[in-house]
Amino acid sequence: MTDLPIFEQVPKIDASMQRQASTYTDYPEPEHGRIRRVWDVEPIPLAEVKAARKVAATELRWQKEVAGITIGGVSVATDDRSKTLILGKRAKST
Repeated sequence: MTDLPIFEQVPKIDASMQRQASTYTDYPEPEHGRIRRVWDVEPIPLAEVKAARKVAATELRWQKEVAGITIGGVSVATDDRSKTLILGKRAKST
C-alpha cells in the first residue's frame, strides 16, 4: 500500500437511470504523485425507477389538487377542507 494521495474521479451519470456504485478502480499516477480512483456506475433497477417515478407523480398530483383555482378573478382554495365546505354549501342550496 502506498501513501500517495488519492484523486477521486466520479463519472457523469444520468441520475434518473444510474447511480454511483460502491466499487471503484485505482490507477497509480506516479507522474502526478497520486492515485486516481475512478468510481464505477451502475444502473438503477427498473423497479426502483418505477417506484420513484410513481412517488413523484403522486406528489405532483397532490400539489396540483390543493393549489387552488381562480374563478372569475376570485381565488378558491381546493384543499380537502375547502372542498368539503363548498360541497356542503351546494347541498344546502339545492
